[in-house]
Amino acid sequence: MNLFKAERKIWILCGIYFLLALCSLMARATADSLFLKNFDKSSIPLMIMAAAAMSSVVALFITYLCARYQVYGTMKLVLTALAVALAGVVVAIAVAGGKVVAVVTYMVCDVAVVTPMVLFWGLAVGVLNPKESKQWFGLIGAAGTVGCIVAGYVVSLASRSGQVDVLSLGLVTGLMLVVLGGLAKTSLFDQGEATKTSTQPTKAASTFRALGGMLGNRQALLMLSLVVLSTMVICLIDIHFKFQVAKDHEGNLNQFFGQFYTYSSLAQLVLQLFIVRTLLTKGGVITAITVLPVLLVICSVSALLFAGEKGVYAGKFICQVIFFTIEYAGLQMLFLAVKKQSRGQMKSVIDGLARPATIAASSLLITATLAFWQQDSVLRLNTVVIVAGVVWLIVAWLNYRQYLVSLVGMLDSRVIDFDDESDVLMDSRFDSQLRESLANASDVEAGFLADLIIGMHRPDWGPEFRAMLDKPDETLQRAGVRYLAEFGDASDREHMVAVGMANSPALRMEVVNSLGAHCTGREFRVLQPFLDDPEPEVRCACAAALLNSGELSLNVRAGNVFYEFLHSENAVDRRHAVRCLSMIRHLDTGQIVRQLLDDPDDEIRRVAIHAIDETKLESTFGRLAELIPEESLQPAISTCLHAVGPGAAEMIGGHLGAMKYDEAPGTYRFLTQLLIEADEGERSSRIEGFIAKVTGEDDRARLMADYCDSLTTESGNRQRLAFAREQLAEYTRQADEYRQRLAKLPGDEAAEVLRLACEHQFQLRVKVLCSVFRLFDPTIHYKKLISTALEGGDNERAEAGEVLEGVLGQADAEQVMRLAKPAADEGEFESVNFFVQSFRDHDSKWIRAG
Repeated sequence: MNLFKAERKIWILCGIYFLLALCSLMARATADSLFLKNFDKSSIPLMIMAAAAMSSVVALFITYLCARYQVYGTMKLVLTALAVALAGVVVAIAVAGGKVVAVVTYMVCDVAVVTPMVLFWGLAVGVLNPKESKQWFGLIGAAGTVGCIVAGYVVSLASRSGQVDVLSLGLVTGLMLVVLGGLAKTSLFDQGEATKTSTQPTKAASTFRALGGMLGNRQALLMLSLVVLSTMVICLIDIHFKFQVAKDHEGNLNQFFGQFYTYSSLAQLVLQLFIVRTLLTKGGVITAITVLPVLLVICSVSALLFAGEKGVYAGKFICQVIFFTIEYAGLQMLFLAVKKQSRGQMKSVIDGLARPATIAASSLLITATLAFWQQDSVLRLNTVVIVAGVVWLIVAWLNYRQYLVSLVGMLDSRVIDFDDESDVLMDSRFDSQLRESLANASDVEAGFLADLIIGMHRPDWGPEFRAMLDKPDETLQRAGVRYLAEFGDASDREHMVAVGMANSPALRMEVVNSLGAHCTGREFRVLQPFLDDPEPEVRCACAAALLNSGELSLNVRAGNVFYEFLHSENAVDRRHAVRCLSMIRHLDTGQIVRQLLDDPDDEIRRVAIHAIDETKLESTFGRLAELIPEESLQPAISTCLHAVGPGAAEMIGGHLGAMKYDEAPGTYRFLTQLLIEADEGERSSRIEGFIAKVTGEDDRARLMADYCDSLTTESGNRQRLAFAREQLAEYTRQADEYRQRLAKLPGDEAAEVLRLACEHQFQLRVKVLCSVFRLFDPTIHYKKLISTALEGGDNERAEAGEVLEGVLGQADAEQVMRLAKPAADEGEFESVNFFVQSFRDHDSKWIRAG
């Protein structure tokens, strides 16, 4: 940690926190010792409960003040009020003393310990951005720890005087006035105040309503659960610790507390200066919020086996050292995933209200069950801590997952699942509402609703579509034809033909195509009138459909008409026949299609390709493969092979196995791409083998991206994750190479084309990485996430890095996030000739041209 890089605002925060920590610990030690001097140890839980209840009430009032005056204004009001209250307490102790004064002192000191700390962190979160928070939390915490160490020595020195309580609290009062004066002079915390509008009274009025609404927030509930669990365990250990101290150090309480807090503060200081930052950056948030429960469980197990009653000292020491350093830093990191406008309010509720309320409830419960804890206390205390620690770990893990989810939401990188289908279309209420809407709809609206109903494939809408068939609107007539051809009866088919004959050629084509697709056997006879249609397109389509009838007389007549079109010298008529080839299902037209694939007319060949089905594929596949280099035909070939399905995939695999990439790179890449698209989402060693044979770096990268996109992620296994890790390492390395080359390119115009080419190569590798990432967690839109990291500022990069760390792990995430950092300082510029030599054999034509 380089202290000299800290900005002025960091040192201001360190100074304020040092003074507040000094006040806090002196107030705590003085209140504890004064209370134990005046009361029996059995009153400890009751006193803790009362003080926590008061802190909860104060926290509600503080929340109201924050909404009205902001955190900065509230901080000044609270410090003023506490200084006045502590001055009164000092006078009361000096003049009167007694149990009543001890109770009042304990409660005032408890508020002085909790409230300024909560408000301070509210100020800090408002001043620091996420990156600064991660960088300087340790230093700010160390400043507070130094304050605690100084407080321990001050209390130890003051304990030699007969007026130790007066001296300690008097010093606390003076230091709070110093903090108040410092806050009044600095302008650091005014930065956010000027932007506030005049809506504060409204915010104040809705404060408690907002608190209730927060209970419906999963993130707030999980963080609340984490705080409640940790506070319960720490409170339980703290109370038993004070029982044990009162028993073992009855005549030397001030000195013991002073030394204990001094040594624990020294340990805190070491952690904050040398461990916290490293732990947050290397171990991450999950380590920070789980280390305390893990240590407490280990401590409790050891106490059961070895330490006995003395184990509570170790537990308290662990709580004192770890909670106020690592655990608390982890909790502050969780707040970074809360939207800024809600961060202060949630912190006030969780830290300022929930924590003391939990302390109060825990103390009440312990008081009510005091007899239970006094018998066999070692076994019962440590058993409860072990169970609660395990639950604490589970809740911490859930908090971490929610932390990542919230960060993804803040970065607007959540995948929207459009495949999450609902069965609403089958709901009876939806059905009745749809029928009512269709009955009252205009013709345009009815057309849209008709398409929806046809897509549902429900056979119980016959009356509605018969009514559409009789309407003058051709769109509705065509909808009626499409539906009734599939679900209608013989009378419906005859009525469709009659309506078609009386209307436009487009409607007649719809009748022929729809009935041709759904009729069987003798049902085809209904189409015979269209063989004499004046429109050539309708006659040709009708002839092709009738060739499926199976009746000799119909086949002969229809065949004559169809072959007349197919062999016509009129190019338009010939194209009609080629388009209709796909309608012929029961005759082998493979030979015809194969001949048409050699036609010089691209349009004829394109339509012929669409006529290929599974029965024709075997005889035409070789010619299809030869046509792949013609880019104008590639979309048709792709559509055709996709429509054939598994049969096409087997032929593609066999063809790829017999060829080499270098013989026809374009064809090899195209067929491998089709094979990837035909795959069912499971890993395929065959496809991975084909990709490995690709020697072109660009082609291999594109195919790998498509292959990873095609894999399902519902049932991830170790082999798939191992494969993903391999690709992650390889393409991170390639992307980093292009990033470094971009940084070494000179800035003149001569290198501009090469710069664009290298940028394209870099983005291609980033695309592959985004495809690989989804094999780890498919719920994140990685393209948006990486784009935010590449184009955003330090804050966005830090948040994206946190998400990737949760998905990939710290080491891999660090390598990936290097790609988002500018590489301008990674060496001197190289000449263009250097890159000419470097890229001489590159497989990218764009790179070589640059």
